[in-house]
Amino acid sequence: MTLRGRRGVAELLFLQSLLLTIKGELRLTGQPEPVVGLVGQQCVLSCRLQPAESVADKSVEWTRADLDPTYVLIYRQRRLEPKEVNPSFKERTELFEQGPEKGDMSLKLNYPKLSDTGTYTCKLVMDVSSQFSLEVPVVIGAVSEPQITLERSLDKLVFKCEVRNWYPKPEMEWRDSKEQIVPHEDISPVQDDEYFSIVSRITVEMWASDNYTCTVRQLGIRETRKTNFTVPEIYKKYVSLEIHLTNIVAVSSVVVVLLLVVFVYWAWRKRGRRTDVTDGAGMPLRESQQSEITRLGQQVELKESEITRLGQQVELKESEITRLGQQVELKESEITRLGQQVELKESEITRLRQQVEPLRHESCSKVSADSEA
Repeated sequence: MTLRGRRGVAELLFLQSLLLTIKGELRLTGQPEPVVGLVGQQCVLSCRLQPAESVADKSVEWTRADLDPTYVLIYRQRRLEPKEVNPSFKERTELFEQGPEKGDMSLKLNYPKLSDTGTYTCKLVMDVSSQFSLEVPVVIGAVSEPQITLERSLDKLVFKCEVRNWYPKPEMEWRDSKEQIVPHEDISPVQDDEYFSIVSRITVEMWASDNYTCTVRQLGIRETRKTNFTVPEIYKKYVSLEIHLTNIVAVSSVVVVLLLVVFVYWAWRKRGRRTDVTDGAGMPLRESQQSEITRLGQQVELKESEITRLGQQVELKESEITRLGQQVELKESEITRLGQQVELKESEITRLRQQVEPLRHESCSKVSADSEA
């Protein structure tokens, strides 16, 4: 059933309850229009007994016929009975704390989901022979805040407005600071699972307006969201300066190209007039210049050959220096080895001297003794 159809049913039930009120009979009353809630935000399904009296000792049942089990909330003997409640509604439904004492059986639906959309029935059981019921249409939607970003396109401004996760599909429009509608270039709705996301762009002149508003609305759930964007003055000055500089560079480039064309034409004309001019030896000037160029080219080739030869000689000298360096390293290694051998010999000589010295003293002592004898 559409939202318009649910609204018609709600209005009809409201009129019926109003007639019963005039007659003074007990009846259940609610709001004349369908309950509209948003995903994640608590909504209340109104259901009250008129004339008001306590129903705390009675039974109250909230059901939805398209569910299995159909129970959304059960209230009996002053307490809730969650065992028979549909699993998707457990811990998400409750009554107001003092509601039944005042004849108020309104249902608080917590953390609504899109799948909660449907027609709910509020049923009051007074006794075996006295029961009252009221149908309450519910529509759950989803909204978010639109986001505007600014882009550049040459000397124009491009604004992009984007919204995500709306339900049902919303409409979008742009307005300037004078509240005039600005036509958008494109609008791209994308549906992801059950939600809708929309992107829209407008292209406007740089100085057309200072402020733009993106409005997103969904009439079915009576929801509207707006976002304003004010173009910073410093941004306009920067863009204006950039455009002026670009124009100056473009004009300068054209002038340079024109001057280059004039110079080439002048050089070509001057070259044409000199075609028959001769040098001092009677040779045409062009041939004389060509000969000079050829001679200079030959000299360059000679110099390059000489540079190559000198480079080769340098490489040879470097090789020779490297070879001599290696020989020096070998000689140094040999000198080090010989030095170590000399140190060993000196150590051996010292040791032998230490051994000879006692023998010399002993020999001298014997000679002295013999001479005294």
